[in-house]
Amino acid sequence: MNNNAYVNSTNGERYTDTDIIVIDKETESHHTYDVRFNTDVIRTIVTDTASIVDEWIHGVYKSFSDKLKDGNNLIVGLDIEWVRLREDNQNQRNRIAVLQLCSGNQCLIFQFFGCDKIPESLINFVNDGRIIFVGSGIDQDARKLWVDYGLNVAISEELGGLADYTLGRSDCYRSGLKSLMYKVFGEVLHKPRGITLSRWDYEFLKDEQVLYACIDAYASYLLGMELMPRREIVNKDGPKEDLKKTPQQTNQGQGPKAPNQGQGARAPNQVQGAKAPSQGQGARPRYSESRRIRKPTLWDFIV
Repeated sequence: MNNNAYVNSTNGERYTDTDIIVIDKETESHHTYDVRFNTDVIRTIVTDTASIVDEWIHGVYKSFSDKLKDGNNLIVGLDIEWVRLREDNQNQRNRIAVLQLCSGNQCLIFQFFGCDKIPESLINFVNDGRIIFVGSGIDQDARKLWVDYGLNVAISEELGGLADYTLGRSDCYRSGLKSLMYKVFGEVLHKPRGITLSRWDYEFLKDEQVLYACIDAYASYLLGMELMPRREIVNKDGPKEDLKKTPQQTNQGQGPKAPNQGQGARAPNQVQGAKAPSQGQGARPRYSESRRIRKPTLWDFIV
């Protein structure tokens, strides 16, 4: 990982240095940003349009077509966002509003609530057995995607279990993304609670939300790339007996389980198109800013 984190003079901890630059907010079908993470720049597309999702996924496949044909696996960071706060009369959680996918320096933020149907390319992408989706709490995220929209994540790796297995530790399994970034890279990831609890169902996300969403997916990608290639090395050092099991054997990377296995999950919605917000939510606000343009540094990884 390229490192340009700044050090807090008070406690000496290293904090990730992040920023967002608006590239284009005039295009109706999508908005484009450059998100900076230390010295890395991630080109980020925010959209609710199926054709833009098709283009992004096609670009990923095109970039790695030769390597995928050779039997390699593509690592993709995955995260989701939804409105955490519930209405007084609401007994169930809100549906997923945003899906973030990140591979290399390319990030897609897909807004479910503005789309009329789930793109076929997205259905096939998350179900592609050549792609390993990584994230913190990804098994729960994958289950929500299945329950809410019928999206099946074929292969997933829980970063906490992967960190325990790869690094020979036993304290990462229940760690969140922020904690894992500190344990693996020694950096503090800034995750403002106000952004976590914000309205992810608005038509136009604030720049701060786009930054937050992209960084979560990119951090997941970085952790996956750091931990995945070194899995076999751990066995040579004789890890603890319970760490000799692979993440799949310890139930840390099996992807989404079938619904209704004792957890009371409802069946996927029969109509795959995302719901529009309730009429009582009012009009969605628009946001516009003009900022300087920074060209991205192109780099990608594959294992």
